Amino acid sequence: MTARTTMDDLIQKLRVYTQAGTSDFVVNTTTYWSDEQLQDELDKTQKKVNYQAMQAIPTYGIGGTVTYTVYQTGLADWEKSPVIQNEGGTTLTAGTATANYSFDDNVGVVTFVSDTEGKTRYITGYVYNVEMAAAKVWEQKSALYATYFDFSTDNHTVKKSQMVQGCRDMAKYYQSRAGVIQVEMVRSDDTF
Repeated sequence: MTARTTMDDLIQKLRVYTQAGTSDFVVNTTTYWSDEQLQDELDKTQKKVNYQAMQAIPTYGIGGTVTYTVYQTGLADWEKSPVIQNEGGTTLTAGTATANYSFDDNVGVVTFVSDTEGKTRYITGYVYNVEMAAAKVWEQKSALYATYFDFSTDNHTVKKSQMVQGCRDMAKYYQSRAGVIQVEMVRSDDTF
């Protein structure tokens, strides 16, 4: 399996948060941390956003004119290429010479080429909790370093156990930044 190209920025961000190289260690015949392995950790935090209305941000010009080209989703860390639709449900285009908008997936901001007059725009796509994924990677690193031990020889002391504690500290740090996990539950016995 190959990592999705739409995940490149998120994988790189997770790699930075976790200081994960592409060959940090080997367990049996598996080398850690490939892009696919980091994507798997991100996918565990994936949340589907379906047809969510975005907030239009007014821009005030000279003479009191108001234009609307910037829309906020209120969510960060999007997978690239979400679907953007207008108030009638028509899908708009991005990334082409005739693009209607550009999208900053890191902060979840859509910038339209022309004034939308504040009309409703919708977004559908996936967001990820990179901090939660980072906490899980640090926990795994801690487990892999758990067999390390301290030793002393000829006035020289090596405390490898500090690596385990450092990983645990980083896991706690990112866990505290991950926020609350929300789960949507649907009753299966409820009829509509």
